Amino acid sequence: MVLAGASGEAVAFGPAHLSNTPQPGDSGTAVIAAHRDTYFRWLKDVKPGDLLLITRKDGRELTFRAGPGRIARWDESGINANAAGHHLALATCWPFDATARGPMRYIVSAELMEDASLAATDAGGAGQELPEKSSDNALAQNSVN
Repeated sequence: MVLAGASGEAVAFGPAHLSNTPQPGDSGTAVIAAHRDTYFRWLKDVKPGDLLLITRKDGRELTFRAGPGRIARWDESGINANAAGHHLALATCWPFDATARGPMRYIVSAELMEDASLAATDAGGAGQELPEKSSDNALAQNSVN
């Protein structure tokens, strides 16, 4: 289960989808954030090439292939919600064993494996269009500690 909106309160109860990013599988980069010591404790073990399975609220099952994990400041994540393609970014605080809040995030980016129904949706123009934003940095707009 992924909650809507990545406020501090929401991530206390589970992984949360950053509301200024598309839904997983839609065009752009969907971002899901969770705490490092609970719901995303496993994120440190994800290796490039691992498959990440997501079932959307509408029942669509998606498979993403993980890329390498990286570390970035929360306000310099490099995540672009408007990027071409179908991407997923999973983000949590770093380092994993820290007990205090800090500015660093561990991010695993993933690419959607080909899905014929998504390709048809994009070709038909029914994909979600994101509003213009002053920043392309999705984490900077929704800081999660």
